[in-house]
Amino acid sequence: MTCLLSLLTLCTAAQENPATQLFDKSVALNTEAVAPQRFIAAHGRRALIDGYASDSLEVWAYPFQILSGYRIAFRAAGATTPIDGRDILSRVTYESGSITRVYIGPDFIVHERLFVPLNLPGAILSYSIQSTHAVEIEVHRDLHNR
Repeated sequence: MTCLLSLLTLCTAAQENPATQLFDKSVALNTEAVAPQRFIAAHGRRALIDGYASDSLEVWAYPFQILSGYRIAFRAAGATTPIDGRDILSRVTYESGSITRVYIGPDFIVHERLFVPLNLPGAILSYSIQSTHAVEIEVHRDLHNR
């Protein structure tokens, strides 16, 4: 099951553009150091996703801030209480073209890919879920981060 949240301000042509596929995926840095002080940034020439690994993110398409305080939570099928993503973030992978955060829950794994096209003013956040049952992704925006 894959969920895609697209924040492109122009169109989704970035996914179809062969230029976005030119990044070398063999060069990657994996870390399990996901403490709040671990800063992450995925950027192009006209946009940026940044924030701290286990905290909220900001999305900029210069000169506009599109999102601030972006964070996620997960709700397994039949559960009444969501699991805060900050509590189950276990790995961050830095690649030349994107950043992937891996969340490991009690019976599911979610890969969140943060991608910013090189020359377009927008960002793509995509989610891949590995689970034997339905898992909902809740998107939250912290109101105190304005």
